[in-house]
Amino acid sequence: MDSAAEITEWPQQKDGDQEWTPPCVGSSAPRVNVFADTRSCKGEDLVITEKSAPSGFFWHFFAVLDGHQGVDCAEYVKGRLWPILTERLPETLPSSWEGEDAAKFGEAIRVAILKAFDEVDEGWYDEKKLSGTTATVALLADRFLTVANVGDSSGMLYTESQKIEMTKSHRLATSKMEQKRLKSENVSVAPLNVNMNGPAKRGEEGFGPLRVWPGGLAVSRSIGDADVTPQVVCFPHIKQIVVPESGARLVLASDGVWDSLPCSKIHQMFCIKRLHKLPQYIINSVARVNGGVVLDDTTLLAVDILPESCRDFKELILKRSKRRYLSCCIMPVLNEDGEGPPQLFAENDSLYMGSMPVRGGTITVRNPPPPPDYLQLPESMDYTVHGASTAEIFDTSVHSSGDLNVASADLEIRRLVK
Repeated sequence: MDSAAEITEWPQQKDGDQEWTPPCVGSSAPRVNVFADTRSCKGEDLVITEKSAPSGFFWHFFAVLDGHQGVDCAEYVKGRLWPILTERLPETLPSSWEGEDAAKFGEAIRVAILKAFDEVDEGWYDEKKLSGTTATVALLADRFLTVANVGDSSGMLYTESQKIEMTKSHRLATSKMEQKRLKSENVSVAPLNVNMNGPAKRGEEGFGPLRVWPGGLAVSRSIGDADVTPQVVCFPHIKQIVVPESGARLVLASDGVWDSLPCSKIHQMFCIKRLHKLPQYIINSVARVNGGVVLDDTTLLAVDILPESCRDFKELILKRSKRRYLSCCIMPVLNEDGEGPPQLFAENDSLYMGSMPVRGGTITVRNPPPPPDYLQLPESMDYTVHGASTAEIFDTSVHSSGDLNVASADLEIRRLVK
């Protein structure tokens, strides 16, 4: 079963003939074009594309949901995540993408996403159903991009000079840090046993990928999954970037894409294909390598974030290339006019943030665990929040910014009681 979705959005005007000036100083509203395609064998993948302009600027919201044990949880998330999130988002853009106002804006979005994931997860638990879903979401306000994920549906951002991984996979087979986290809490992590009905015993080779038990889930973070151990949490990895004014392409895809095609080929195709052709082309490529069928639900959503003068990301690549198919994936180079890479604003694993949302308030981590190894960054890279004096990924202290009041409580990190 195939389905395709297209959304094309152009910078808007207000009040008829009066041109609208975007509310962020020094920038112009980008052109946002979206195409998505899905090919199903189980019918558990879903796509979300939403937009709203409650305060004079557009919020664009995109998501890829990869359900398991049925599509019920994914459908629940699709119907509730965006409405819950919109109630918590900032109402104004900062005057620039640097300084205290920008730092507060970015933090407000991160807190909103974290609380929205938690609220949806708790709501689904109250339904007393066993299905679950991974979730990879993107939120765009002007050129400020936030991507958050739980599970193993990945997201990549491409500019004319770089490719940037926007997500962190929580697949147990490949995440040593998540294996370590679960094992440190005495959670069983093992492949299937020889009878295919539970975890392999110690010393037994087992079958298939690593899974967490009870439940047998192959990822360590998800929404839903009431039957798995409570150490499988819904707290997402969150990354924020200011997209360069020259433009970029964002791609979100379920694991059906990444598991079937070589990464080098994927990245090249993501850059040099026209947007309206890209999703279907990739999914057809997945089917070809699997004998004409897809072996898993396969979904791809692509977003071009471009200046008014550019209609497709491929035009940007060709314009900056001395050879026709020289893309940012083959030979990354800085722009000839000296424009550097995108401005990395913040990167957080929300499980290691200093506060967690609960019903009716907030709890604070008294003795938070150290940040995972993958957040130990090289000294030459600046991952600080612009305008702040400390790197947020290491800052687990209690703090408040603007209207975001963090209450103190003598509690440890809450593990969801599923």
